[in-house]
Amino acid sequence: MNWKYCPQCNRKINDVAKKCPHCNYEIIEEYYPDFKFNTSSIPTKFIKKNGLSFECPEYYDIGDYPSRNEVYKSIVALSKNNRECEIYVMEYNLRSFDINAKRNPRLIRRYLAMQGYENILQNKLFPFCFDATINADMGKLKTTILYNFETYKVFTIVCNRHYYSDYNCLNDIKIINDSISSL
Repeated sequence: MNWKYCPQCNRKINDVAKKCPHCNYEIIEEYYPDFKFNTSSIPTKFIKKNGLSFECPEYYDIGDYPSRNEVYKSIVALSKNNRECEIYVMEYNLRSFDINAKRNPRLIRRYLAMQGYENILQNKLFPFCFDATINADMGKLKTTILYNFETYKVFTIVCNRHYYSDYNCLNDIKIINDSISSL
């Protein structure tokens, strides 16, 4: 018998379970069950900005996104095709990020819900990656949030796209995540 963890209560359950026996959370299949990464054919460029360095697909434009609070040490904003897809690459200030929640998907889900995210599902293509929706100034957005827990650093990559867009940003996120570091 194979096991997986409930995305709601984080307890071990049978990998074919449709509902968690502990908290009754309905287990929804992954967003991208047949997705295969293909980053080798995507041309990239190297970015060094606001204390971060990483590669990203060359079709993104760099924007400015000044940090309005003490939560983030650095933020770099990227935009594709007139805001069809926006990516925010961030490094948290560790004192503002609850270290106890660092590797607990259930607590991260709760944190995202407190930030206004809805329909939060764990994305199994990356560890600590979540797909959700959020209401924003430009309407409802589909969001993919990836937490990269490097030693003593917490990087977050947030990808927003219009709710009805079928653009899949997972290859873009993988390119950034595989190369991110702080200066």
